[in-house]
Amino acid sequence: MATSADDDRPGGLIIFLNGTSSSGKSSIAGELLTILDEPYFHLPVDTFHAMRARREFPADRLPHILEQLRGARTAGR
Repeated sequence: MATSADDDRPGGLIIFLNGTSSSGKSSIAGELLTILDEPYFHLPVDTFHAMRARREFPADRLPHILEQLRGARTAGR
């Protein structure tokens, strides 16, 4: 697994599959899960959107929100 040059936390890889409806994105993702060595997860965009808050927040709050998520991830180790 890759590591960040700035610190010793493990890095990662995100693979985005883009295409129209019924173009085979989910089929390709399923095949990738069977052939890639590292543990990967398939997260369809509809599932991702279902997990997020329904209300909008100002763009300048994004760094603070991401830092809170990072802290929650670290606390769960």
